[in-house]
Amino acid sequence: MKEKEKGKGKGKGKGKKREKEKDMELHLYGHRGAKGEAKESSLAGFAHLRRLGINRVELDVRLADHHLIILHDPTIDRTAPPNSNATGSFKQYTIQQLREMGIPTLRDALAEWRDLKSIQLEIKTDTEQHTTKQTTTEQTATEEKRESKPQKEDESYCRAVAIELNKIITEFELEKRAIVTSLDRDFLRISKDKMPHIAHGIVVNESSDPHEALSKAIELNCNYFIPHHRLVIPSLVEQVKRANIHISTWTVNDTDTTDKLRSMGVSSIITDYPAKMMDHYYNLEHS
Repeated sequence: MKEKEKGKGKGKGKGKKREKEKDMELHLYGHRGAKGEAKESSLAGFAHLRRLGINRVELDVRLADHHLIILHDPTIDRTAPPNSNATGSFKQYTIQQLREMGIPTLRDALAEWRDLKSIQLEIKTDTEQHTTKQTTTEQTATEEKRESKPQKEDESYCRAVAIELNKIITEFELEKRAIVTSLDRDFLRISKDKMPHIAHGIVVNESSDPHEALSKAIELNCNYFIPHHRLVIPSLVEQVKRANIHISTWTVNDTDTTDKLRSMGVSSIITDYPAKMMDHYYNLEHS
């Protein structure tokens, strides 16, 4: 971590870094910006990624106070400044208060990123259901929990996110660069219906059945399949590619794992350490 922080803000070797990215056949996406090298989901973290010459990013999006914000957790406990004394759900704060805590809006980030090549927008919802293997008891509990929630409210939230996201994608001309992703299949269905011209991707967590998830991705006409890296095996990669779907895997933070994934034919990886990965592949290809 300390070695990487030395280069922050200096901008040295910028051209060389961009040359390295062009040389790589495996695309790198910075996870939440560059989570292992800078503050996650922050404008400073996105700037760090740009200084590396990497213009592909994955980030998490939520709807707050009628704005799309960049935040992974449903609470601000972990990411708010320690001296702010702010805790609890992000929903209880105004957009101005969230910005003061260093939580940017999606518009804030995009306004600074003219050279953006690709952005995976993972939409977070309160109902990221049907994504993991469940026992009968667990499934029953999940269904009872969902029945206790107003389904219309869930759909209303998903539609509101999709509408606002469509506005931003159009505003920043991201039609060919944005991939709307989520664990929530209901959201993907609603979003795909609202934005059929935009690429969509299904996120698959480690406890999920990847084959069931791939079937759902095909059913939803998704363009991206985004499994946890521990789920990835050669036969799965072959199935995804036969379906003409891009396979992007997360969160890959060591070079040995990345080498294995690359040899299987994975299209891109999402990493907390983009500088380390970029240097590794540049040196490997030019050794």
